[in-house]
Amino acid sequence: MIENENYDKSRVHSFSDAVFSIAMPLLVLEVFIPGNKELQTGNTVQILQNRIPSYIGLIVSFMVTALYWKANMRIFKFSSTIDSKILWDNFLLLFFILLLPFSTAFYVKGFTYQGLFAFYCFSLSAIGFFNLLLKKKKVKQELRQH
Repeated sequence: MIENENYDKSRVHSFSDAVFSIAMPLLVLEVFIPGNKELQTGNTVQILQNRIPSYIGLIVSFMVTALYWKANMRIFKFSSTIDSKILWDNFLLLFFILLLPFSTAFYVKGFTYQGLFAFYCFSLSAIGFFNLLLKKKKVKQELRQH
């Protein structure tokens, strides 16, 4: 029965690491690099100040991603087996991790718009929700096995 199938823990862990390590560098792509005309003004301070929302988005989203990556590593470190349910919960978490660069960029482009902030907050909340779900199911599963 496929429901009871277990998956190679190291492969699931490696795949998760790969998704996190791809999502994190994508965050920096949304920090707009100024064009030649803007650079020629010589007003470096103004150029940097114009990008403050991008820096905030980059820093916050990078740190959130790093914290959840650490949490994900701990979940798999203490896992003896990975079944289908855990695998799919992990996929859902990873989907929202991959969505974070997009939602960060969306929010940063319209820094003062509440709807874009709400979408960004939804993405962060979904990551937290699926991390909690994964952790709770994994702890419950490990307690049943021991």
